[in-house]
Amino acid sequence: MFQMWSCARTIGWFASAVTGLLLFGCGSNSGASNGNASGSGQVTDEWSSYCVATFTRDVAIADKGGDVAFTARTGEKYLLTDYSTLGGQAQAKIAYLTAAGPDIYDVPMTGTVPFTSNCTIDETVAYYAVFADVTVYDTEALKNEICSLSAGTAVPIDTTTNVGFSWTSFSLSGPQTYDVILNALGSQCGGATDGYVSVPETTVLGVNTWLVPIATILKPS
Repeated sequence: MFQMWSCARTIGWFASAVTGLLLFGCGSNSGASNGNASGSGQVTDEWSSYCVATFTRDVAIADKGGDVAFTARTGEKYLLTDYSTLGGQAQAKIAYLTAAGPDIYDVPMTGTVPFTSNCTIDETVAYYAVFADVTVYDTEALKNEICSLSAGTAVPIDTTTNVGFSWTSFSLSGPQTYDVILNALGSQCGGATDGYVSVPETTVLGVNTWLVPIATILKPS
């Protein structure tokens, strides 16, 4: 399944079991921002029926650069975007929810698992979810709209087809254009396999970033 990661302090690419390549852009902490994503980042009622991690101890959550992004406190609840084993090693990712979209982080899984969950590891179903209203266009020029996807939309992922996104051009500030593989959401976009979206710059946990508002989440199988 694909994950959307905080661009945090790096530009990187990540692959997952179901998806292809994902690319992310990053901004400077000192750059201008078009929005400030506030709030606790925890799961909201809208997504509470999906897989949730409830932390049983305080855990430092690092960004891809290895810096601590925030601390998940005892009793806090975050949406799980990955909860699986790879090569015998448990792995989990959580979404820090913002108005712009989810910011995805790895959870340290060495030793005792630091959370409980309504889901069982490796016994989940992946969904493609929309976290903010987004307009999808047929070209990078963003001229011809092919569909609008509403926040709260979630569909089971077609595991025979990739999911993910890549930026098509990059600058250090302002909105970025991303090419998004639509997977099962394509049925709401005239059968299109992919489309282009404009993603505003936002600030999450003190870092300028761009959050594509479409992500993989999990439900109990």
